[in-house]
Amino acid sequence: MALRRPQGTHDVIPSLVPVIVRDVTLLESLVFFARRRPHGSLVALLRDNADFRRLFCASALSLTGDWFTFVALSSFVYRHTGSAGWTALLFAVNSLPGVVLLPLIGPLTDRFDRQRLRIACDLGAIIPVAGLLVAFHTRSVPLALGCLAGLSIAAAIASPIPEAALPNLVTSRELPLAQTALGSLYSAGLLVGAGLGGVWSRRHGVPRRPSSSTVRPSLSPHSSS
Repeated sequence: MALRRPQGTHDVIPSLVPVIVRDVTLLESLVFFARRRPHGSLVALLRDNADFRRLFCASALSLTGDWFTFVALSSFVYRHTGSAGWTALLFAVNSLPGVVLLPLIGPLTDRFDRQRLRIACDLGAIIPVAGLLVAFHTRSVPLALGCLAGLSIAAAIASPIPEAALPNLVTSRELPLAQTALGSLYSAGLLVGAGLGGVWSRRHGVPRRPSSSTVRPSLSPHSSS
């Protein structure tokens, strides 16, 4: 089956709207929880605890960048294939590493030094990020999916480390608020990162006709047998 030219990059973005609405509700819950703690507000915790502040800001920036990249990559894949199947495959590649590696992540973080493991994952992620730049330049969808798989594996290993390190950074009284704040960053990163990624994709994503050098019909999930 021949690949068709997509009508626009904005068709991918509406699927994220229900998730974003849900996450706005979670952020409102965080604000309400923080206001109920007059002697332990999130602002005071960030102001007085430099270690937690650095961890919080770094995690917020990382998650925002992850969602920005994912939305821009979704637009890139759909724009160059015109296939909903390839876009669905992108979601699978982004999610499956965390599911498959879940039984191994706990023992791995307990066996090795968490700080070194996190640094190793972040440094290792440089390679697939550079690969994404090459994929965007050469318009190679398979290369982009492979690089996303590498990023997903690194993120699956590194993502539990910040929360596991919290008891070493805050007091037992501050721990519930710190856990709630750190857990809310996924929602905040999705809200901000996906929104910025959608705006960027809408403004700078020019639809292009797929070519045989980008995706061969034999590799398409919708290609005829």
